[in-house]
Amino acid sequence: MPRAPLYTNEGGWPASPRLARQMQGALHLRRKERKHRVIAQDRSVLLDGSTQFLRSATSTLGFADEWSVMAWVKRTDADAGARLTVHIREAAAANNEILFFRASGGSENWGVQVKDSAGTLIKAGTVSSTIIVDEWMQLGLTFDGSLGGDPFLMYSQGVDVTPVLATDLTGTMTDSSRRITFGANNGGTQVWEGPIHSLALWNRALDPDEWFSLFNKGRGQDFDLNRNLFGYTSSPNLVHWFRAGKRMTPEIGLDYAESPPAVIDLEEEAAAIDDTDLVYDVPELL
Repeated sequence: MPRAPLYTNEGGWPASPRLARQMQGALHLRRKERKHRVIAQDRSVLLDGSTQFLRSATSTLGFADEWSVMAWVKRTDADAGARLTVHIREAAAANNEILFFRASGGSENWGVQVKDSAGTLIKAGTVSSTIIVDEWMQLGLTFDGSLGGDPFLMYSQGVDVTPVLATDLTGTMTDSSRRITFGANNGGTQVWEGPIHSLALWNRALDPDEWFSLFNKGRGQDFDLNRNLFGYTSSPNLVHWFRAGKRMTPEIGLDYAESPPAVIDLEEEAAAIDDTDLVYDVPELL
């Protein structure tokens, strides 16, 4: 029995091979446009605090000794253990490492650390701002190696909350092949508990006006990082933008940067993240 044709013309007859190719091309274009069209993101991925997180394959990331990282996350647990939000490093060694974490011991503060290309710890510290349960937090970090890594600035809710550094050295970072883990550490432990919304990376150090604009009065789901708006001028420097939960599986961790140096999507790791883990809970107007 002959197979039915994949494409038919308006009269129901099999389309010509040429028309079929045109239709396939149009479908591919629509998918591409749908991926990059920015519509308010009304869902996030709810992590279980045990085995669920997102991770990329290893790849060069498009930034080396100058960068900014931003994440939107919400904490829902009340324990005192360390929890990782973002971990970037080489797969087999802690080189060119960027680490965002919730400090352990009940301090309820954010901690950060950075290692250079040799794996030497050059920046480490915590901030005094308290992590509030069930409140969306915008986290930002900037580093400029051309200035010796200074100023090493951290932002929360669009405001400078520069960490108190226990380690403050100079060093050089390179664009080695690294992987990105969102919601856990590189080993898949210290898993975040609560919803994660988005993660963005730039190849320059954003300035205070840009961080204030990106906070957008708490409406992180509405801001298009691919377009300059208000005080934000670094859309050409956006190298990756992961909007966790904007699309359903298997595309939960797509990269929405319009011109990434390499296409890197975040994949579900460990216990599968599926559509039941998508929640209608996003950064809203404060």
